[in-house]
Amino acid sequence: MFFALFYPTPINEVWELDISVILAHPDNQSFNHAIARAAVTKLQKNGHNVTLHDLYAEQFDPLLSAPEISTEAVLPLDIEKHCDEIISVRH
Repeated sequence: MFFALFYPTPINEVWELDISVILAHPDNQSFNHAIARAAVTKLQKNGHNVTLHDLYAEQFDPLLSAPEISTEAVLPLDIEKHCDEIISVRH
């Protein structure tokens, strides 16, 4: 699975984007990985700020536990990092 989030930031009438590419595939030789690598390379060459998140490499746990639902829950550091990255994007 492959997702990309785009957040525009105007700079002298040229759009520089902050982009999060989120990849979830267990085989790092897969076509999905090739697409993600190509997308990141091309976007960076075009002057965009790109962050690649390979959820398998990060050992991301997709299961939401009951304690995480509370707004007072302490988030694991990797989840907090992802949340901060999304919140910090200029709109």
